[in-house]
Amino acid sequence: MWSEGDALAYTNPVVLGAGSFGVAMAVTTPEGKRVAVKMIPKHIGWAPTTTGQMAFAARELDVMDKMKSAGSRHVMLYNKGFVHNNLFEECKVVKGSISKTKLAKFISDSFRRVEHCKSVFCIEMDLAQGSVRDWLHLCGQKHGTDTATLPGSLCESWTVQLLTGCAELHRQSCLHRDIKPENVLVFIDGAQPPIIKIADLGLAREVVEAPMTQEVCTVWYRAPEIFHAHEYGSPIDVWSAGCMIVELFSGHVLFIEKN
Repeated sequence: MWSEGDALAYTNPVVLGAGSFGVAMAVTTPEGKRVAVKMIPKHIGWAPTTTGQMAFAARELDVMDKMKSAGSRHVMLYNKGFVHNNLFEECKVVKGSISKTKLAKFISDSFRRVEHCKSVFCIEMDLAQGSVRDWLHLCGQKHGTDTATLPGSLCESWTVQLLTGCAELHRQSCLHRDIKPENVLVFIDGAQPPIIKIADLGLAREVVEAPMTQEVCTVWYRAPEIFHAHEYGSPIDVWSAGCMIVELFSGHVLFIEKN
């Protein structure tokens, strides 16, 4: 699954998001296509957990593989995944085009807090036109209010698409475990209405009989069984999706953490 590749072959990087596990950026491929690439330090993304389970990067690709084989339309798929060994050593000495030098500096700066990191896993995906959360914010700004109410017809379409994405995951015995507006991406590309896809599968995994961690789902979208440390399954995704659907139609988060 993880062949070697050249992360420095991309150009024109723009940060999309960064966290303790890695960085996501919009880049241009050698063929001139704009795509999204998630870069995850190898020692974080692949190292087995204390229970011997695959780490999140390996699970993410595993779930994406299953969804790709199933022909999923509303779960984010990847174009390719590869590992770039000794990337950070190359970033220190890279020479050549300005674009490659810029990317090398960008990578070095993005991972400056990660110690002893030599290689990264790269997951290339189609580039979205923002997340559902971004669209809610833009809608609120457009109307000059805190209530970001989307058009009813769009909410209806996205409701069907979101639940379809959940069903696609569950038919393959997979749980997402962190459905929220930030993790659902919007694709326009001439489509009317825009298409949404469930993304960020870092916490996704196949359903297993062994106990699964309770440290999943963002608090506002977390199902009761997780709060009560009970065993859980696909209904936790449905709960999260339901909370998100209410937010689409009302413009307000259904359950605020303090409640």
